[in-house]
Amino acid sequence: MTRFPANSDGIFSANYIKRILHYPSDDFKLPMSCIANLHPKSVLQWFSAYWPQLLIALCILTGSLTLVWLLRRLVINLSKHWHEHHRGNLLPRLCQSAIRPLTWLGMLLGIRLAMTTLPITSPVASLWIDRGFICVIAITIVLGLNILLNTFCHWLIQHETKTQKAQQVLMTDLIRRLLMAVIWFLALFFLLQNVFSLNVSALLAGAGVIGLALAFAAQNTVANLFGAVSLIGDSPFKIGDWVKIGDQEGLVEGIGLRSMRLRAFTGELMVIPNRIAADAVIINNTNRTHIRQTINIGVTYSTPPEKMREAMAILKELLESRPICNKVRPPIIVFNEMKDWSLNIMVIIWFGTSDLLEKNAELSELHLQILERFNQAGIDFAYPSNTTYLVNQQPKA
Repeated sequence: MTRFPANSDGIFSANYIKRILHYPSDDFKLPMSCIANLHPKSVLQWFSAYWPQLLIALCILTGSLTLVWLLRRLVINLSKHWHEHHRGNLLPRLCQSAIRPLTWLGMLLGIRLAMTTLPITSPVASLWIDRGFICVIAITIVLGLNILLNTFCHWLIQHETKTQKAQQVLMTDLIRRLLMAVIWFLALFFLLQNVFSLNVSALLAGAGVIGLALAFAAQNTVANLFGAVSLIGDSPFKIGDWVKIGDQEGLVEGIGLRSMRLRAFTGELMVIPNRIAADAVIINNTNRTHIRQTINIGVTYSTPPEKMREAMAILKELLESRPICNKVRPPIIVFNEMKDWSLNIMVIIWFGTSDLLEKNAELSELHLQILERFNQAGIDFAYPSNTTYLVNQQPKA
């Protein structure tokens, strides 16, 4: 059996890869006699006959791995020194992130270089070894690109202002996912065509017909993807905002390619499809500059006009003494309605804060002061009640 000429055109040269990837299919029949005749004596004879090539392969492998280790240490030291003197620079971070994939790639090339000296006499074994190395190297390159892309996105997010950082996380994560999906698809097509000798053009033509059918079946998925792009591009909210989308209300925890996650105040995690969120009315409570509050105070019908004026004066005094109630505009106090069971005083307050907890604390303290001052002034609060009068009628004679 003749040895497969692996080194005639150089390792991974264009002619070499082309000849490997289009090797005649008739030569893929591995003779079963080669496997059946394997026994300890033949193995020892093989080692005795090819020990010089094995020794050379071992020396090449050791030298290659040593060289890769030395280069790795050199790059690590240089990148650390560069990072200390150029903090915040992108290039030192990319160099540090590229160390691992470049180490993998160097080790694979060293192993492949060592294997070129081995006495592999089977064309089938040589062919699939070379194809296997092409697959591993392609996957290593894709993983390296993924690491570099993550580093770049992380650096990009760190250089945004605090107000834009949360929104930049969403946009950067979406772009990163789309780019990685494109890279993996390109790598898959490369392996299918160049390793498995499949006609990618025919596959793409068939995929076009299949894709048309899938487009109708996956139209909601596509709509969710465009909904994610719309939400991130339009920026109606950012992570951590308190929003109300339709009938759902809570804090935004994240936006994915298909859906967004909303944490309700009762603890439940709500998953809303992006297409629904993009088409719904979104109320962002975090972005408001103030909180409007309406208070209705009912007093009894036995309250004379002087006491009503005194009650309104007390409310005005209490509100003027609280700066947070006068930041946006002065409060409104009006005797607005005579209900069937009470005389109603309406108070409209614009709290100068967007923090709901701070507003509730101020409102609670205000209610306590109103209760205390009204009790001191002898003003009675009304509550829903009915009074029934019984009239004793005498029968006519």
